[in-house]
Amino acid sequence: QLETFYKDKNALFQVIFDETDYSEKTTAAIDGIKNLDVETYLIGNAATTYNSIKVISKQTTVCMIVVFVIVLAILFLTSSSFFEPVLYIAAIGVAVILNMGTNLFIGNISYMTKSVAAVLQLALTIDYSIFLLHRYKQEKEKGLKPDEAMVNALKRSFSPISASSLTTISSFIAIMFMSYTLGFNLGIVLAKGVVFSLLTVFLLLPVLAVKTDRAIAKSEHRTFKMEFRHTSKFIVKSRFILPVLFLALIIPSFFLQSNNTFVYGNRASFGSEGSAIYDDRIEIENTFGNQNQMVILLDNRHADKEAAISAELAALESVDSVQSLSLIEQSGAADMMPESFALQFYRNGNYRRIIMNTLVPEEGEEAKKCVQDVEAVLARYVDSDAYYLLGETPSALDTEKTVDYDYDVITIISLALVGVILIINFRSALLPILLLFVIQGSVYINMAVPYLLNTPIVFIGYLIVSAILLGATIDYAILFTSNYLEARKVSDKFEAVKRALKTSSKAIITSAGILTIAGFTIGLISTMPTIVVFGEAVGRGGLSALILVLFFLPQLLMIFDKPIKYTTYKANKTFFKGDKIGECDENRESDSEKGENSETNPQSVKAGSDSPEKSDGDNESQNKVD
Repeated sequence: QLETFYKDKNALFQVIFDETDYSEKTTAAIDGIKNLDVETYLIGNAATTYNSIKVISKQTTVCMIVVFVIVLAILFLTSSSFFEPVLYIAAIGVAVILNMGTNLFIGNISYMTKSVAAVLQLALTIDYSIFLLHRYKQEKEKGLKPDEAMVNALKRSFSPISASSLTTISSFIAIMFMSYTLGFNLGIVLAKGVVFSLLTVFLLLPVLAVKTDRAIAKSEHRTFKMEFRHTSKFIVKSRFILPVLFLALIIPSFFLQSNNTFVYGNRASFGSEGSAIYDDRIEIENTFGNQNQMVILLDNRHADKEAAISAELAALESVDSVQSLSLIEQSGAADMMPESFALQFYRNGNYRRIIMNTLVPEEGEEAKKCVQDVEAVLARYVDSDAYYLLGETPSALDTEKTVDYDYDVITIISLALVGVILIINFRSALLPILLLFVIQGSVYINMAVPYLLNTPIVFIGYLIVSAILLGATIDYAILFTSNYLEARKVSDKFEAVKRALKTSSKAIITSAGILTIAGFTIGLISTMPTIVVFGEAVGRGGLSALILVLFFLPQLLMIFDKPIKYTTYKANKTFFKGDKIGECDENRESDSEKGENSETNPQSVKAGSDSPEKSDGDNESQNKVD
């Protein structure tokens, strides 16, 4: 037993703190240990928490600065005025400050929430500002004064922005139903952040935009038009081909992502190679071997069985050593043991503590078998309600049992809430199904990547990201569909898709680009595995959603145009007025490809046809599609 605690002139101490791992008293105690005149290395829950607090405080600031610079660069590239990004950042920046400040009323927030909340709020809600200001400029182009243009912009933007924000909030509400406490903590902070962003976009941004209209106009510059003329023609022509390819990608991804390998224990929170907690663990394990402790709290009514239980546990192949009060008493060292040491094994008269040092890793088949062997020993002496088995391995196994349940709960609640919001917003039975299918498909593709790369996923990142991406990227689908339906009032479905791409693409690409880059930035900067997985998944998710919304969704809208019409409340009066005008022939696109750009002639085509007949004579030249 001596080599368990002393080897090669190195001593291994077990430190038990009076308060929780997160208390200031524990943090101060660890500071004191690290400031000793001897070289020390620390591992364990308290050490992991201590390291996380120190690392997160530093990395959160660095991450915010990097993301802020990148976001500004993207906004300058995609905005038509140098002053617009200032307004975007001002509106959402105020919301971020309000959200972070009001966290004081919540109390303690987790290290993961602290590290990602501000960046995610910026990335997830800045599109509200982009949508509103983009609409404001469209209204000004009609010749309206700034205040009139803003009134119209608010009217036209209120529904899609509100729907987008509500779907995002719904996904965060779903996270709050997790049995894992982090879900509630992160969910309430991010949901609160979306509410603050919505308020600043509707109340602060309009005032800033109108008051600084001259500054916006004076700082106009050339920018990417992103009209997607050739892309839109490709999307129209391939509407029966690409959907098959997307389905061939989404369906296998659904099965692949369900077979991912997850990690559940404390190693999911350890820093990567080069971090203090990682280096400390390597130093200790290289000297004293694997340090995976399990603790049994045995009901004091069975104190007479403690010696026999301890002896059997020590005989297990997977157990290195066992410490208990009965073993100390048998060794004859009880009389020399100070009372403070005895209290580690027997306190308050309710339970006796048995400490085991095991030889197995925290997770895996060896760890499961070790727990089963320990429980088998205990079962021979006491009932299951007479003890508690604690430690990283039992905790990881318990967490693993709840993951499937949590994932099902989060998925069902988020899909249900988002679906209801979409039904109310679009007054349609089919549109919500199509939009949810597209976005959920992008989530499946995203989550299939770790399986293909054979990369284990930290379970908490998988659960939270799946819900976040649904609520965040559905905004792109809502914006595109809203613009499609608006264009559908005056044109056929082919022209409506082209107009929707032209009016939506810049805002969607800007927003998705920010989310993607913010996610990958978090993943690159952080040294905490949980946050790295989280950031990378958010980045991939934003990119996959962007591709599916710009290419897959338009084709679904064209293919299901008639079913959408028949399943939408008062469709003829509200959206599908273009049928009365008539649909243009997609075959006539060959004319527009030659560079001729004209508006569709309202009386030149046969209504309701997917491939309308060409009109005669003079009308034909007026049917060319831009």
